[in-house]
Amino acid sequence: MPDDGAAPLPPGALLHGRYLVGAALPAGVDAGAYVCAGFDTSCGSRIRLAARPMEPAMRDACFARAASLRTLAACNAIVAPLDAFEADGRFLTVTALPLRTLADVPPDGAALTDALRRLCDALLVLHSLGGTGAVHGAPSAASIWYFPAGIPGAPDVPCLYVPPVPQHGDAADDLRGFGEALLALLPASAGAPAELRALLERMRAGGYASVLEIRHELDWL
Repeated sequence: MPDDGAAPLPPGALLHGRYLVGAALPAGVDAGAYVCAGFDTSCGSRIRLAARPMEPAMRDACFARAASLRTLAACNAIVAPLDAFEADGRFLTVTALPLRTLADVPPDGAALTDALRRLCDALLVLHSLGGTGAVHGAPSAASIWYFPAGIPGAPDVPCLYVPPVPQHGDAADDLRGFGEALLALLPASAGAPAELRALLERMRAGGYASVLEIRHELDWL
C-alpha cells in the first residue's frame, strides 16, 4: 500500500484513454505521490503510474523536466518516463514496472559495484542535460531499479530512476548523496570490498569533481 497518504487512483479506471489503473505500490523515491501498477492497453505492457498533486505554478516546470528526461530514452542505464500527462489537477507519469529496487535486497560487493557502474553511466548522461533535467536530486538506493536482462539465466539489470519533477541541488549533491546511500548498503564485516568502501566514502565526502573520475576508478576495481 502507499505510505504517503496521497489520494488514490481508483483501480480499474482508464486514464488518458489508454492506462488501466491497478494495485497500489509503495511510493519509494516518489515521496508525496500515489504510485500503482497499471496496464497500457495500447501496447499490452505492464506499467508503473505515479500521480502527484500539481501546483499551477509548477505545471510548466514539471512538463519541461519530464520532456527533458524523455529525450534520454536511448540511454539504457536510465528509466526514462514513457509518458506524462495531467488529470484532475494531478501530474501523472508513466514508466516501465521494475522487478525490485536496490533497497529491497541487500547486495553483495560485486552487485553493488555493478550498480555503481550503471549509476555512473546514467549520471554522466543526466548531468549533461541543461535546465530542469540536469540533476537527480533524490539520491537513494530506492532510485536504482532492476529489470529483466531479456536473456535466460542472466542477472537482472540495474537502471537509474530519475524523479520526473524539478529537484533542488546540483551534480555534486548527487554524487555525495549516492555515496552515502550506497555506503549504507555495504556489509559492516571485514569481508566487504575495501576499495569499494573507500570509493564510496570519498563520494560521500565530496571528494570527486565529476562522475568521470568515479567511473575511471571503478575500471580498476
